[in-house]
Amino acid sequence: MAQFNALRHQLLETLTHQLIPWVGEKSPFVLLDAPPRVLGPTVITEQPGKELAFNHGSRLELRVEYWKEENLNAMAAPYMGVVVDGEADIITATTRDVCRKLKIPGRRWIINAPQKTLILAPPRVPLSRGERPHWEREHPELAYSRILWMQFHTNGINCHFCTTEKGKHWSHPYYFIYGPEFFPLSKVLIHEMKEAAPHYEPLIYSTLNTLFHYMLRGLTMKPGREEEEDVPTGVSPLAIKGDELVQPAIDFIDQNLNERLLTVEQIALHLHVSPRHLSRIFRRDMQMTVMEFVTKRRMELACQLLTESQFNVTKISGYCGYTAAPSFIKAFIRHFGCSPTTYRAANHNKVRSD
Repeated sequence: MAQFNALRHQLLETLTHQLIPWVGEKSPFVLLDAPPRVLGPTVITEQPGKELAFNHGSRLELRVEYWKEENLNAMAAPYMGVVVDGEADIITATTRDVCRKLKIPGRRWIINAPQKTLILAPPRVPLSRGERPHWEREHPELAYSRILWMQFHTNGINCHFCTTEKGKHWSHPYYFIYGPEFFPLSKVLIHEMKEAAPHYEPLIYSTLNTLFHYMLRGLTMKPGREEEEDVPTGVSPLAIKGDELVQPAIDFIDQNLNERLLTVEQIALHLHVSPRHLSRIFRRDMQMTVMEFVTKRRMELACQLLTESQFNVTKISGYCGYTAAPSFIKAFIRHFGCSPTTYRAANHNKVRSD
């Protein structure tokens, strides 16, 4: 509870004293496109790059694609960042599909983003991954930045801060703000920047202002039900009846199976109910605990990836939310009575060739 309240306070302070005033000043706004689209003074360096290929080893629509050697990832949802403090270098690059569509060779762009810069990545567009400092210049020990990242979902926005300082980088916990308004607003921002339609610039800043005020409202609303007293303060409640709670929980679980810290508390926070209430309703309707169901779904996903992809066990364990392959193998054996490699060999006729 203390951690959620601290995150809420930090978001409120950032929105009130930085983001909303900066939008009024028309701070720089960048859309990660090929090439990036820019409003305001922003330095962008173009370099030769690779044609990044997405993994197509499974029919499953995975939420994140990684190119570890390039320190890039691509989300399945729109993703926006704001440089709250300091200065950051953000990278975007071309995928194979983009190169073929635009008939261009591989490219890589470095966006030098000082404080107040807003950056928006459409779905499946590569951007800097948070494994290394957001710094592409000499003397990384001098790098300092604090970025607020916002990932848009159909039912809300997931927020977290990351910090680069003295050559190191780390990510802070997430805070989910419920609201069906956020996702359509991200689509408006992407459309206006791509099309540069008449009056697009004032529309963009107006949309950003609306987005941040919706976030502010979501953070200041209080829970509306006495029986949910242990819902973190400031999280607006989603009006779901007890008998309508299970399916949204299942949907969220299925969308986040690769999250290593997928817990009852995280799922309950997303649905704006207490963990105790969620656990009680879920057990009543599903005849199993929430975490038993999470394990069941992860094992089903593992079976699908073992039989429909060429991914190795280590990669599959990561997609299924396990921190290391040995813990995944142990869970798989406990669930099915055989190892993942044995399961794959027994179902080799189902493996799709690339």
